[in-house]
Amino acid sequence: MNRIATPALFLILSAGLLAAQEPGLADRLASLEHRLEQSREELHVPGLAIAVVKDDQVIFAKGFGLADIEQQRPVTPDTLFAIGSSTKAFTATLVAMLVDEGKLAWDDPVTKVLPEFVLHIRTPEEGAQVTFRDLLSHRTGFARADLLWASGKADAATILATVVKAEPWTGFRTKFQYNNIMYLAAGQASAQVAGTPWPQLLRQRILDPLGMRDTSVSVSAAQEDERLALGYVWDEDRQRFEHQPMRGVDNMAPAGAINSHVLDMAQWLRFQLGRGAIAGKRLVSAAAHGETWTRQIDVEGGIGYGLGWFLRTWNGQPVVEHGGNIDGFGAQVALLPESGVGFVLLTNVTATPLQGTSMEMVWNALLADPAAEAPAASDHSPYLGTYVANFAHFQDAKFTVLEQHGKLAVDVPGQMVFALKEAGADGKWVFELTDAIAVSFERDAQGAVIGMTMFQGGMTFEVPREGYTAPAEIDLEEARRYLGRYHDPDLKEELTVLVRNNRLAVDVPRQMVCELHKPDAEGRRLFRVNAELAVKFEEDAAGTVTGLTFYERGSERNCPRVAGADAPALITLDALHALRRSDARRDALAKLGTFRIRGKLRLLNMGVEGTMTLLGSGSDRSALHIDLEPFATIQAGYDRGTAATSSSLSPYRELAGAYLEEARVEHPAAAIGDWRQFFATIAVLRADQLDGRKVWVVRLSAGEDVVVTAWVDAETGDTLREDSLERVPGVGIQLPETTRYSDFRSVDGLAIPHRIDAEDEATGKSVFLLEQMETRLQLPDDAFRIAKPAGS
Repeated sequence: MNRIATPALFLILSAGLLAAQEPGLADRLASLEHRLEQSREELHVPGLAIAVVKDDQVIFAKGFGLADIEQQRPVTPDTLFAIGSSTKAFTATLVAMLVDEGKLAWDDPVTKVLPEFVLHIRTPEEGAQVTFRDLLSHRTGFARADLLWASGKADAATILATVVKAEPWTGFRTKFQYNNIMYLAAGQASAQVAGTPWPQLLRQRILDPLGMRDTSVSVSAAQEDERLALGYVWDEDRQRFEHQPMRGVDNMAPAGAINSHVLDMAQWLRFQLGRGAIAGKRLVSAAAHGETWTRQIDVEGGIGYGLGWFLRTWNGQPVVEHGGNIDGFGAQVALLPESGVGFVLLTNVTATPLQGTSMEMVWNALLADPAAEAPAASDHSPYLGTYVANFAHFQDAKFTVLEQHGKLAVDVPGQMVFALKEAGADGKWVFELTDAIAVSFERDAQGAVIGMTMFQGGMTFEVPREGYTAPAEIDLEEARRYLGRYHDPDLKEELTVLVRNNRLAVDVPRQMVCELHKPDAEGRRLFRVNAELAVKFEEDAAGTVTGLTFYERGSERNCPRVAGADAPALITLDALHALRRSDARRDALAKLGTFRIRGKLRLLNMGVEGTMTLLGSGSDRSALHIDLEPFATIQAGYDRGTAATSSSLSPYRELAGAYLEEARVEHPAAAIGDWRQFFATIAVLRADQLDGRKVWVVRLSAGEDVVVTAWVDAETGDTLREDSLERVPGVGIQLPETTRYSDFRSVDGLAIPHRIDAEDEATGKSVFLLEQMETRLQLPDDAFRIAKPAGS
């Protein structure tokens, strides 16, 4: 017990000494403690610990809540947590040390150390090679491919040998694309250069010199320590915590395997704030350390990424930070170097907004002028209500503005409730979570609030109040001159000019519909979402619109008009069902009885192939089985109102709420059968073109939380494409996903797609090729149920 109690005693004494030297510090820390506990309860965090360093001394360390809910064991400063991706800065620092020794250079090709690690990058630069700088700054252009490691079955060598078969998701060095496997490669290369396995290298070069004796990278070692917290996830539908088994990440250690407590991590803070030195001893040169804090690529909204660190600002000061999330645990490490302040926050919940909001809490608690008057709270009542968003992946999504604990807040569907700071002189209400996002409110001539505008990443998104209709900015007959399709030579697709919210707008494929301002003196119409984009309509001598010029960040391109506005009126629902032969589809599906579809599944951006089996019966029973061994197996089942999932990636989970509804409409027959069996509402949005074919774009809703946008062939009635949002359990976000159906063949009178292409930014692109379909099967009654593992 003495070994455990001594560090805590040291921290209390340090805080007391500093409080005596700095008047008011005790009050500041008491305020911070109160806000942390309040937020912990509001945000459903079982337990957390925090340590704060200022001027090279630990001034505060405390545990809050429970490390083990079942046993009611409290969190203390020496409770162990997984820190997840906060590990990445350790990996980058090890590379910096090897750079100091001349064993590596930041811009060395990785193949200099790992000859087989040849990534097929997408770049026009001849001879370009992936460097250590590229690996550590997430700019290789490859999708996350977390499926390769998450089950723990594939070792590091297998993971690296597989990912080199993957196709890139985006261009090399053009976009921030977070990727854990690139950190595995950097760690493996570091270990090879040093001639020491990565865990030992970490121990020898960083953990031991910093005195981080209780820190490890082994799940088994952590689980043998009685101080380890249990991990949880909050189930919003059932309003309860669910225990999450600790994920073994030994095969990905350099990307996120460290387990530690805030007392050990405080030493890491001191070392970082010392710019590579601690207690007078330098472990890495200031130059090499400084490189890790240097922006290598932009992320979004003023945020950049260095080498193992996100880079942003707070009140004009640089902030260096990195969070971490792994099953049951969420971490945040943040530094304000100019003020000599840093903190580490460790929690036992998979993800929490507190990881982001804690930065504002700590900086304000320690550095805000207590004499400065906080902005007076305004009357929030005019802003409260519902606003309808149609931008990015939001389609008729209802944002709710509400008051929470005396503060104005925005409830973003599928995400969380974001508290706002009081409006500044510019009328913007900045998010407490990040100063990179803000909102303002628009009023009409009578002073009534008619809309909300969101500012993020240089973009301006207008979100009108529910029920508000903007006045027409262009005569609708005049607008018809411009409506139609224009071929974009850069996108190699067609832009559609249409009217939305009584304004001219441009529908950019796979991006969003962008409304336009009125033309300026030169005839350019700026995009309302981003003033760096504009179009100008070109006319011939007779005044006929022949094309448009697209202006984008200093460049321009001509987009000739390929079709005018002679679009037919929207198809009625009755006509749509007649086109799709909905009744015949329902009958054909019934005649299939219980069916099984088997085929090959290829994950293009991971370099993996496997098999997928789908089962269906009627409209209320379905099952999915995916085999991607040695990387993953996945099972999901929906059986007459109950559903569950289980996989080698995540534990068995019974579904409820929106997850249950999603499972119901993911039936393999939902896209090809009678929509009325799966969706509560069906609405035709517009006519459009897809790959040169005329389509009807239709919104399918199974309640407010589950919406699918379908693109229906105007000749055959077949669904060619679906856009939807996929919920990520425990994280509170939704990811846009696009699915395309092709190679339709008749099976017992039903058009069955034999190729399905899907893509999302996290997983990348996948292709399913149907190889066999069996119908009228006699299967056991439990074929659609996922068995609950014993002991779970």
